[in-house]
Amino acid sequence: GAAPANDDEALLASSAADCPVALPAARLRDAVLTVAERTAATLSAAENARLWRALSSHACLREDPEAAPWLQLHAAIGARDAAAMRAQAQALLATWRADSDPRRHGLLVATAMLGALASGDAAGAMSVWHAHRAPDWRADSVNVHLRLLLATALYRAPPPRG
Repeated sequence: GAAPANDDEALLASSAADCPVALPAARLRDAVLTVAERTAATLSAAENARLWRALSSHACLREDPEAAPWLQLHAAIGARDAAAMRAQAQALLATWRADSDPRRHGLLVATAMLGALASGDAAGAMSVWHAHRAPDWRADSVNVHLRLLLATALYRAPPPRG
């Protein structure tokens, strides 16, 4: 395979077989998120499947109970599986505190909204937005990805009754 392109890829590659005791789980989860952000759109579904299968058997990640649902989320994103993306993101959002990690929170909301939209459920995407947006998020202040998802959901959702 190719040489690791950055520190996060090197970290995941170097500790895949044997988990060093000194490696903090949060650091490893950050590395997984960074790798996911870099690869989800650029790898094919088959390449993503191989990546997430390999990371799911990673020694350190197997020891971290918080890693499994995130690996499943990233695998669903990589597979372009709208229903699984939505289900995994909503499962994580069910116990998520919006103020705990803005980067992950934005990913969860965007993934759940995208999964709903790709499944033809614009009203469901709007429900995700209303239920899980951070208190300081406004339609004109969130990142461009969330703005695009929100605009698409607003355009496609049926008008409110009443």
